[in-house]
Amino acid sequence: MSMPTRVDELTPGWLSAALSIRCPGTVVGTADVESIIWGTATKVFLRVTYDRCPEQGPPEALCVKGGFQDELREVAGVGYRQEAGFYRDIAPHLDVPLPGTWYADDDETVNQGLVVCDDLRASGVEFGRAGMAYSVDEVAAGLELQASWHGRTWKAAGPGATPWLTVGSPFFRHAMGGMFHQPEHWDRMLGLPQTDSLTGGLRNRERVVAG
Repeated sequence: MSMPTRVDELTPGWLSAALSIRCPGTVVGTADVESIIWGTATKVFLRVTYDRCPEQGPPEALCVKGGFQDELREVAGVGYRQEAGFYRDIAPHLDVPLPGTWYADDDETVNQGLVVCDDLRASGVEFGRAGMAYSVDEVAAGLELQASWHGRTWKAAGPGATPWLTVGSPFFRHAMGGMFHQPEHWDRMLGLPQTDSLTGGLRNRERVVAG
């Protein structure tokens, strides 16, 4: 099955084939783009109607996340593919709160990874923002959740069992190197209002790079 790299390739035909992998028999009648959030990873929000949809099948409000800009896919494609690999190969074994995911796959030939999941905006989810404060209990809950990931995958999934998951991430090493090792970029980012919440040692580039 081909992997879309443009928004206009998210057709009812492609969606029918993609959603049928997990929900056999799904037939999409129409797929209208409601909005798009362009970014390092683009989020395309669709309103879908179905000619046929199994019980407990996908909802009408869907989000497709991936790389729909050629220039970004060249540098971030590995990240898109790794995220799709997580939802395809690892998430089904975790039994932790995650978005309802109806399709996840990657294609190395076009350096693309796509995830089709619930549009979380429709369920009242609050998205985090840089600089948000969290209570001690919220941080503890997050750490407990992370501990459960490790517990469920210890010696069962990961570098030994999932070939694409390696120790150390070439993609993130490249991205972090570009952001943190270049003083010009660092200084420009610290001059933005949204980084005012970074204080003390977090504004020290050499300290952060060493860490």
